[in-house]
Amino acid sequence: MKWPAVLLRSLLGLSRAPAQATVDELVAAAREAHVPAALVLAVCQVESGLGTRGAILCGCGVDRSVRAQARCAAGTLAHGRRLCGGWAPALRRYRYGGCPVADPRRYVLRVGAYGRRLGL
Repeated sequence: MKWPAVLLRSLLGLSRAPAQATVDELVAAAREAHVPAALVLAVCQVESGLGTRGAILCGCGVDRSVRAQARCAAGTLAHGRRLCGGWAPALRRYRYGGCPVADPRRYVLRVGAYGRRLGL
């Protein structure tokens, strides 16, 4: 599925659309890591508004480049799923580390809300 940035803006309620190149990098990294693109997009939306809020794109690692953020997010989610046994535990791992059961900041619910808007 092609993810036009303007469509993401309307689906996610962003004040402005992310750069199309950013969206394309996130989707490509998700495909490469065998992670649903909507999940990577939702994580990066929660972390930075898909880069529209000026924060580190996916809240991942020290390299702030779009490609590094996309690959880090997708790879971390894929690894978390293998280690923790599912996407919800992978999301908790992404946010808190380890394979935690608790989700004090309701991260899984927040990502899930955006994921549902994207058809995840």
